[in-house]
Amino acid sequence: MDPDFAVVVISDKLMLPGVHVALLSALEHWKGSAPPSFLVFLEGASEKDREKLRNTLNQLQLPYSAEIREISADAFHAHKSLHGSHMNYCRLLLPSLLPGIKRALYIDADVLVLADLSKFNSIDMKGLALGAVAATTHEWSIDQALAVERNIPLESPYFNNGVLLFDLEKWRECSLLDTCMNFMETHHAKLLSHEQTVLNHVFHGNFHHLPLRYNRGLPPDAPVPTDVADSILHFWGSPKPFDALGSMLHLSYDIYSSYLCRTRLQHSHWSNRFSPSTLKRTLLLAGPYAHQISCYVRRQLKKRTQT
Repeated sequence: MDPDFAVVVISDKLMLPGVHVALLSALEHWKGSAPPSFLVFLEGASEKDREKLRNTLNQLQLPYSAEIREISADAFHAHKSLHGSHMNYCRLLLPSLLPGIKRALYIDADVLVLADLSKFNSIDMKGLALGAVAATTHEWSIDQALAVERNIPLESPYFNNGVLLFDLEKWRECSLLDTCMNFMETHHAKLLSHEQTVLNHVFHGNFHHLPLRYNRGLPPDAPVPTDVADSILHFWGSPKPFDALGSMLHLSYDIYSSYLCRTRLQHSHWSNRFSPSTLKRTLLLAGPYAHQISCYVRRQLKKRTQT
């Protein structure tokens, strides 16, 4: 494992198809002189799940190192969950989970990497502990009320935390994990965006701005941009392209499926099959599914009226 730089994914078993795609695409686009070091923290994954992930990466016949570790989100169960999961909070633990590593790039399990991630190790963070893509402001976040309460100007940049660059040494030096945990305790009932709320408030005005192309948001009803070279596409919102009915409901399914079908999952057409895991995730996402099915029906009706 490279002591200087690692690419990290944290997920539970329900997001495993996304982990496959994120790492497969990251490895394929890696151009660094040294092989990538991947650290994958998975909750509830079996040895068979781990073997499939390694097989997905091995098919490229490219050098890499990967550690797949178990992780628990028990420390965060008192806080608001995201679709029944608390795994999203675990990215805050990276400074303690990776004691011997200097810098880490965290990527969500719902991204498609079309950029060379080795470049993130040479980005000058100007002494700041966190790098992120700020594509909006506090005014347009669901955390607006907390910003007003804390006298944060609403025009201040607000970032999505699906792609985060950590200076882990700086985090440890400044005890920033403790700062985040204290913020969570103080504002427990107001974490509307979960750990994203925490990071945007703890690092308000004090984070390195990454280029917008490194976290390009694609909700289900958004088509793929024409120019996606050197980008990280982030399929935020739900359902994801790999979810049940993703091929029907997600307008960006085609570009995602070009990687999904190359994974070593049992069924390449994961989004069109139901299993206990996909059924559980579908039930947890009942609200977003209802909205996206409604959007799909409206699109189909519009097409009929135009023909």
